[in-house]
Amino acid sequence: MSEENQSTEAEPSVPQSKVGEIVAKVRNEATEKAIRQTTQEMTEKMEQMQRENRENIQSLVSAVVPDDRTEEEKQRDDLAQIKADIAKQREEAEATRKATEAQKQALEEENQKRVHEQGLHNAYVADLESFNKAKPDFNEARLYMRQARAEQLKFTISDKKELEAALDAEHRRIAENAINSGENAAEKIYAFAESLGYKPPVDSTEAKEKLAAQKAGAEMADLSAASATPALPSGLTWEGLLKMPDAERHEAMKRDPGLFDRLGRKAEEKGHISPNLNFARD
Repeated sequence: MSEENQSTEAEPSVPQSKVGEIVAKVRNEATEKAIRQTTQEMTEKMEQMQRENRENIQSLVSAVVPDDRTEEEKQRDDLAQIKADIAKQREEAEATRKATEAQKQALEEENQKRVHEQGLHNAYVADLESFNKAKPDFNEARLYMRQARAEQLKFTISDKKELEAALDAEHRRIAENAINSGENAAEKIYAFAESLGYKPPVDSTEAKEKLAAQKAGAEMADLSAASATPALPSGLTWEGLLKMPDAERHEAMKRDPGLFDRLGRKAEEKGHISPNLNFARD
């Protein structure tokens, strides 16, 4: 094996969750930098516009109203204006600082939420993969739980979108509570589905064996019934039925209620009896 391949194999793999944290950190830093730059640019533009406005106003006033102040008064007024400008700049800087801090805090909270969500997702996927090995019908149980809960909640939530949101939130709470408690989230959901009436599907081999046993039992019952009752004579005709002794004919019709009509139709088709005749049964 070449040194290049050995070097490649020796490189440690970075966990997916760590990669997500690094990407989120870089994204947040870039966003914060962009916010600071945009805020600074906006502040400078506002200050420039304010200076230009003041200069324009002073020029207009000077052109219209003669300035009869003394030099000392001018200096005093200029100093007061400078102090007012500095105070205003401080207020604007403080407002900018607070806005930047608020944006930074919002970004941090969003990042923490994203990391938390990713952690929950990874834990849920791991629980699901582990539990599916023991219960491959987990998805059927989850769907049953959702449908059963939808039937219950529809009495208090009529809006379809609100109902779907409530089902999603409940699913999430069950999984999150299980993960926070150190339990398997998929197992908790499966147990909840069972509490609502979910029954795991019967194994196909077991179902076939049960069906075969039921079929064998039915065949045995038919054989027992046949052995307990004398069989009807083969080739029995309508005329033969009429010639039977009453007790024997009654027994034959009791075992086969449609025998009389069936033999009568055959005799009618052969022209042995008139189709307009009605035969009263004993």
